[in-house]
Amino acid sequence: MQTLEERITQAEERLQQLKARQQKLLAQKRAVESKKHRSEETRRKVLLGALLWDQMSKDESTKSRVLFELANWLSRDDDRELFSLPRKLLPMMGSAT
Repeated sequence: MQTLEERITQAEERLQQLKARQQKLLAQKRAVESKKHRSEETRRKVLLGALLWDQMSKDESTKSRVLFELANWLSRDDDRELFSLPRKLLPMMGSAT
């Protein structure tokens, strides 16, 4: 027969195991929610981009406005290349004005 101390020790160990399991389950739940949020955000961006692309193909004014905004907003050359925008010139270092 177990002593009271042994039973308490076993109960504490079981409690620690259950707490660890709970933390693992919470972490998994957060990971699933985070993945879902990122997926939904990506879907929104794609749909918005498709709408904008459609509007640009139908209206030259919209196309010009969007490309102007993109030219100011995009900084990476590979991103700019997707829209046939010229490379962004970097300011020269050490030039006096």
